[in-house]
Amino acid sequence: MFGKLGDLSKMMKQAKEMNSQLEEVQKKLADIEVKGESSCGKVTALATCDMVLKKVHISPECIDTSDHEIVEEKVLEACNNALSKAKAEAGNLMNEHYQNMMPF
Repeated sequence: MFGKLGDLSKMMKQAKEMNSQLEEVQKKLADIEVKGESSCGKVTALATCDMVLKKVHISPECIDTSDHEIVEEKVLEACNNALSKAKAEAGNLMNEHYQNMMPF
């Protein structure tokens, strides 16, 4: 009779542990920074692996251009590059972490 309650209790305990570990991983992701750059290398973006852009740097020669569309394109390129790297790094960390969590 109490066997099923014991199993449920064990599952609840495991779920709580997994949730705690997930919170820990999310904190780690917020601390890991990656740098992305435009193809010309004149615009860089810094993002964390929890997908937050922290900083964008535009080199002076980009700012001096009269073609603002090129600057906008390079900023987007750098930001997307940084976020892509952050997503890949987060995926690697999550996969690594979950492989260690699985009991089977």
